[in-house]
Amino acid sequence: MQKEVAGNVWLDEGTSMEVSGQGEISLGDILKEPSLAVSQMSTNFGNNLAPMAIAA
Repeated sequence: MQKEVAGNVWLDEGTSMEVSGQGEISLGDILKEPSLAVSQMSTNFGNNLAPMAIAA
């Protein structure tokens, strides 16, 4: 069972958290869960690096 904690942050099974919303984060997510937001930003960067390099 999941419970929405803040914006796109969901609490699952007590301590496990994940970001939902196709990798979108908000300023509120950064302020409330900075480590989770930074992790999502690095994942997004890694996923977009090759397409951005090819497009350039």
